[in-house]
Amino acid sequence: TYSVDQFIHFRLTKTDADLVNAETKSLQPNSTAVAQEGDYSVLVAMHVTSREITRWTWQTFWWTYLPDKPAAPSSVSIAADRPTRLAGPARNYAQCAGYEQVSPPQPNSGGSNVGESLYCYNPYLEASFDTSVLPDSQPGMTMLKGKLAKTANNVGVQTNCMSAYSGDVNRLFRRDVNKSERSDAGLAMMLEDIHIRQQATVVSAILST
Repeated sequence: TYSVDQFIHFRLTKTDADLVNAETKSLQPNSTAVAQEGDYSVLVAMHVTSREITRWTWQTFWWTYLPDKPAAPSSVSIAADRPTRLAGPARNYAQCAGYEQVSPPQPNSGGSNVGESLYCYNPYLEASFDTSVLPDSQPGMTMLKGKLAKTANNVGVQTNCMSAYSGDVNRLFRRDVNKSERSDAGLAMMLEDIHIRQQATVVSAILST
């Protein structure tokens, strides 16, 4: 058992609780859990992306009881890079970044599916994905016993933020919106369309505290 103080958290207002209950009814219609004013909302996991570079920036964070020795896809070396000023509950989150899908990296366009597959998934969000969730996955190569071996890359623990969601981003940005509206409109649709699983995770965390 871990204290709520070990998580980034806040207490729900009545407005917050009403929103959580509406989301729960939409995402988990058979759930009998009800959020109330004063309940705790804890941050379990989240993705962060921004359009700072052509490929965007892709990273993911999740709570862990071993922040100094996090399990894959994070690592001890990643944890060691946390700045010393990162203190309190924020220090209890593991992280990884997926700016490339393979190593060595391929060009932004015209690249090939060669090299070692790079994995950066969120244990709370993608780890449970099976082949039905990732029907368009491309096989790749991964390190096995010191040698590169072919792998299907069609389950959640064989993805990174780019490979798991880049198809959704491309699909949404190809919709019929004016070029001047494409960034804002596409991003809004992306958040609505592909983060419903993340919302479900957060709602579940709220209702289980």
